[in-house]
Amino acid sequence: MIKGFLFQLTGSSVYIVANVVGLTDDIKIDGLFVQMENGTVTDILDVEKLNVTANQFITTDALIIPAKSFHVGLLGTELSMGTPIKRIDVTVVTPTSFELEVPSTSSVTLTQGTTSTFSFLVVNGPDSPFDTFSCVISDELNLAGKPSPSTFSLASNESRSVEVDFRVPACYRSNGLDTVTVTVTSKTTGDFNSFLLRVVVSSQVGQH
Repeated sequence: MIKGFLFQLTGSSVYIVANVVGLTDDIKIDGLFVQMENGTVTDILDVEKLNVTANQFITTDALIIPAKSFHVGLLGTELSMGTPIKRIDVTVVTPTSFELEVPSTSSVTLTQGTTSTFSFLVVNGPDSPFDTFSCVISDELNLAGKPSPSTFSLASNESRSVEVDFRVPACYRSNGLDTVTVTVTSKTTGDFNSFLLRVVVSSQVGQH
């Protein structure tokens, strides 16, 4: 029932965003949970719908990230029968040796012909060795530019700010919500951290 998930950072807090498939009017989503590889459930989190046009759910409470590898699962109820539903995503989440620090308001609001810059911080852990990182953007409406810098190196306990420019063309004529995924990957280990950024687009129809 879970078809992929990622972690959204707001300030220093981490929230889980899950893509859920196979939903019907008879199924109620109750929450997401964290399960260690030995089967122990360490956290159960309430959720709310993130996007009215897609079956995305985000936890309303911040996640306490375990020190060891874990899975994310979903809890629900089949309303007609009162049958509980429990599904576990097969993806194993391994905590990384670096962090992303994102502003508490992870959103950008733009109108036609305007540009805005969003920045966040990549922090290499105090016990982590020198490493090189790459940053990529996945953008539904193609409003985001290339991150700057897109590749950089950090020593132990060192940090670097990364900027992403957003621009709405003057001819843009639709209100919309652009969902942007920012992913930073360690070239040494292959570990990665991601977060969602919401770009609210407000058109000014009739102006040129």
